[in-house]
Amino acid sequence: MSRPNAVITLSEGLRTPVVIGGGARIAFIAGPCQMESRQHALETAHALKEIGERLNVGIIYKTSFDKANRTSASAARGIGLKDAMPIFAEIRETVGLPTLTDVHSEAQCGPVGEVVDVLQIPAFLSRQTDLLLAAAATGKAINIKKGQFLAPWDMKNVAQCGPVGEVVDVLQIPAFLSRQTDLLLAAAATGKAINIKKGQFLAPWDMKNVIAKVVGPVGEVVAVLQIPAFLSRQTDLLLAAAATGKAI
Repeated sequence: MSRPNAVITLSEGLRTPVVIGGGARIAFIAGPCQMESRQHALETAHALKEIGERLNVGIIYKTSFDKANRTSASAARGIGLKDAMPIFAEIRETVGLPTLTDVHSEAQCGPVGEVVDVLQIPAFLSRQTDLLLAAAATGKAINIKKGQFLAPWDMKNVAQCGPVGEVVDVLQIPAFLSRQTDLLLAAAATGKAINIKKGQFLAPWDMKNVIAKVVGPVGEVVAVLQIPAFLSRQTDLLLAAAATGKAI
């Protein structure tokens, strides 16, 4: 026998609370892809609040302090956690909207959970158990984006989830994490060999940027690219992997 979906209420300290579920008015998660500046964030939040009031819909202000899954390490990522948190707090206080942002590591969950109303788990990280548990421990609402690599029924297990480099010789980056910049840099910093499995969501030529994330900022590090069996005859992939100069 199925149970009704939970009702989520975002109201603590807010002049414009939002209720999700239970027959409440529809609510939208809206905002810029990444936080560019305080002025831009506040202007956008005020505009969204006006739209929500005019259309009688709920608005949850969303923006990212760090887009940590960019294809290229040189792409814009946002203003960072330290500078973004006071701006999120100001939006809640002056505009009155609940706020949402994504987290990419367990260490980010605590400080982010002290400020925003909803923690978002990026699709690429939707199977990272420790991250899900750390987000849940904040007591805040969690929005888990479904990874394209997950079957719909796998999300049930995701929702229930409430110093390797010192001991091993090779660190393997799972395919679905091959665009997580911070993870690649942390792995590279161990000085160990790295086996990066190519994500199916990446074009063959994107792997050069993935390797650049590892060797560029932290210096020369041994890395190994693994070509999945079903891609072993993909000429462009093989050429792009070879162009990195790394072992394959």
